[in-house]
Amino acid sequence: INDVQVLSSSSENVLKFATGSSDCTVKFWHVGSGSAEEPKNLYCKDLYQILYTNPDHLHFKLQGIKQSLVLNQEGQVRCMKVSSDGKYVACGDQKGILKVFAMDTWKLVKDIQAHNTELTCLDFAQNEELFVMATGSRDRLIHLFDCKDDFKKKGTAGDQGAAIISLSLVIVKSDMEHRLRLITCSTDRCITMRYISSNFVATKYYQEADKESKPLCLTINPTLSYAVLGHEKKISVLKIPQGKPLRTFKLQVESAAPISIVSVLVDPSCSIIVTSCSDKVIKIRDFKDGRCLLRITNAGYVSALALSGDVKKLPMYSALI
Repeated sequence: INDVQVLSSSSENVLKFATGSSDCTVKFWHVGSGSAEEPKNLYCKDLYQILYTNPDHLHFKLQGIKQSLVLNQEGQVRCMKVSSDGKYVACGDQKGILKVFAMDTWKLVKDIQAHNTELTCLDFAQNEELFVMATGSRDRLIHLFDCKDDFKKKGTAGDQGAAIISLSLVIVKSDMEHRLRLITCSTDRCITMRYISSNFVATKYYQEADKESKPLCLTINPTLSYAVLGHEKKISVLKIPQGKPLRTFKLQVESAAPISIVSVLVDPSCSIIVTSCSDKVIKIRDFKDGRCLLRITNAGYVSALALSGDVKKLPMYSALI
């Protein structure tokens, strides 16, 4: 599993989330009591829908030494996102192919060769005039698609100097002129913020190259307009409207091996920051001073992590738990 996203649920007792995986599937899960509102999978009571991104289902047919052929096939999900209105789910694979499914029918509505190489990240955003999907890739390009116009590509930001690691779209409600912003981090250690205009033009207004450590992951708090970034050696918090650093927390190294942050999350009220690190440890930290409030040790590397809206559930994926 390479990506996970918590979805809205009609019951506090039910955790709904989606996962994107290298087995060429996007799966939708219903965990908890009172989850009978969705149809159940015959083999797994917590699984209620599977979308197959490889139409040939080759990965399920090959066995033994032929399994090595799966490494180069189309459809291995590297990133996945459900739109905020719950109408679409999009996913990108290792060959740069973008697929969009309608969630009311679970049918494929768009299949695009969006990038030349691996599609590493994507996001949706919607306001009164725009419904945008942004994609980032190892080909250094960021594409903007109009979800209202059959997902046609309307804009491209090609001024990034290296592969895109992570991106997020955010609506800044206090900004009347440029309410939609795009935040990205890339392998050249740059953190970049851009305005997105009504005609899909991305204008850069902030960029900083971190000399100490490379940013590896990014999360957004849209309510308070904060961007939280996980680096190789630290956590940094930025104010999105101004692009100004707010605070920085350096990682406390507990072993001789170098440690970097794999995933970072922040709760809606900006009270805690959740981090998953390369040392297989998940830490819940105080947002204001970065001190560790809770430590969770896993047997394996955590490749996907999410936080429920009520901050009571923490779905994660590891090969060994």
